[in-house]
Amino acid sequence: MFIAITAGGLMAGCGSAGSSGISDKPEGRPQAVVPPGPAKAARRDIVAYETFDGKLYVPPASEAVVHPPYNAPLEQVYVTVGKKVGKGEVIMKLSIPEADASLSDATATEQQAESAYSNARNTLNDSLRAAQRQLDVARKAERDARANTAPGGDATALQQAEENRRAAEAAVQQAQAEYQQNIQTYKDQLGNARSGRRSAKASARQTEITSPIRGTVVALHAASGQVVGNDKNEVLAEIVNLKDLKVLADLKPEQFGRLKENSPVVIRFADFPDKPFDGWVVSLRTLPQTAGGGVKHQALVGFRNDDGLVKPGAVVQSLGIETGRATNVVAVPVGAVDKDSQDRPVVMVLEGKDWTPHVVEVGASDGTYVEIKSGVKEGDTVRVTAGTKS
Repeated sequence: MFIAITAGGLMAGCGSAGSSGISDKPEGRPQAVVPPGPAKAARRDIVAYETFDGKLYVPPASEAVVHPPYNAPLEQVYVTVGKKVGKGEVIMKLSIPEADASLSDATATEQQAESAYSNARNTLNDSLRAAQRQLDVARKAERDARANTAPGGDATALQQAEENRRAAEAAVQQAQAEYQQNIQTYKDQLGNARSGRRSAKASARQTEITSPIRGTVVALHAASGQVVGNDKNEVLAEIVNLKDLKVLADLKPEQFGRLKENSPVVIRFADFPDKPFDGWVVSLRTLPQTAGGGVKHQALVGFRNDDGLVKPGAVVQSLGIETGRATNVVAVPVGAVDKDSQDRPVVMVLEGKDWTPHVVEVGASDGTYVEIKSGVKEGDTVRVTAGTKS
């Protein structure tokens, strides 16, 4: 019976002896195959990873859409898709044929921005109040559980109530932080609208459209000569600070317990399957489940995107956390490991012209090779009985 030996279900890349041990191959993705037949036991570095799923997250303060401040033709567009811009940098210029009409439109835009700011503040306050109500319910439930728990009795219900209360407190803190972060976007938009109105008053012929944030132009829907502003919701450009992109991952309780802030993470995206991105845990949080009770655990992971390769909409293929490392150890393909009638791991070793079973002790595995702690020595010829991915 063939078995694939892995270290607790962990997947990884592997390197040759003397290397860092971190592969540039995707964890858990088939690359090449160690074919059935003879193979040599050799020394290798093995790095084991535990992989989990995640999705790309764009912080609200790190993305912005540019709307026309009023109805006018575009005199000039200064940017193209992929251009990096600074906050406040002029990206387009509008030609204003009639100052009065421009001022009227700018005033209307300012009013819309004020309304959007007011609505956003109300909506965000609703989320904060909802989190506070959940906390009030959780605190009452904890008080009731404490009152109903006899000294020395079963404290399961109390412990659950305490966990729910802590999760609700974390949710309130998160809602407060998100309020401050998200409301700033609307404040900036309102500030830009007021600035636009002042510009319209000062200039009867033209005005400037600036980038509300520092970032990269990821989409452009405007061209010189185009009349914009017939629809106040028209989008002229989309700008994202690509360095601020994050990955949000839902974790199992045991994974949550193993992670800490700044823990290293390797991320792979579907568009770049052969390129690992170095990441790190930015924060960990526990939130109440919206249905069914209980809590859910999440990790927010940052990563280096200095070249701006990853853009909004990118699909996260996997995230990997290093869980073990074996350096310069004797290893064989996992397809060389079988089990005998006593359920012991064995490897068939060539002795002269005959294949002889050797009972072995296995160690770390990366899904391609497995460490052999005893039973096989470096240079032994072993028999691979099934294809092994590498």
